[in-house]
Amino acid sequence: MVGDVLFPLGFRHIVSYTHTYLAPQTQLLHVITEIARVVGSTGMVVGQFVDLDGSPNTVEFIHEKKYGEMGEFSAVCGGLLAGGDVDEVQRLRRYGKAVGILYQVVDDVLEAKGKGKEKTEKSYVAVYGVDRAVEAAEELEGGG
Repeated sequence: MVGDVLFPLGFRHIVSYTHTYLAPQTQLLHVITEIARVVGSTGMVVGQFVDLDGSPNTVEFIHEKKYGEMGEFSAVCGGLLAGGDVDEVQRLRRYGKAVGILYQVVDDVLEAKGKGKEKTEKSYVAVYGVDRAVEAAEELEGGG
């Protein structure tokens, strides 16, 4: 329920406190649209739902929705506010998604190697093993 309260407050803050000399209203609307998409039922929410109720073979979907979309959002909003064109924003979208997923795969590997806190069965390491998770991280880092 707290998240249900915080997201509208974030939207209100963006609209109320971002002066148009900093970012035109159309750019702000695109940013708000991105936020709504990422945190909504086709973004992080569905990733969290599948993480809680899905099978381990959904790890790629979970990582894409929970971590990839947050990284994508971060990169895209910067591009939108800077006035990036469609091609630039699409490149930022791909980059951000890769960075978000890469972050979580590397975190999974570090936890497995460091015998950190117990990971769920829905991590790259649990599903594919450390070696394949490291390969996936290298592919993501290389833009693949």
